[in-house]
Amino acid sequence: MEFFAGSSQFAEGLGKIWEPIFKFIKPLVDAAEGAEKLLKLLP
Repeated sequence: MEFFAGSSQFAEGLGKIWEPIFKFIKPLVDAAEGAEKLLKLLP
C-alpha cells in the first residue's frame, strides 16, 4: 500500500512542476498552430 501512496505523491509533485510549464507552452503552441493556418491560407 505504501508504494501507491508514494506514487500518488510523486504524481502530485510532477503535476505541480508541469502545470506552470504547460501553462507557458500552451499559448506558444496555439500561436504556432494559428500561424500555420494563416500560412496555409496564403497562396
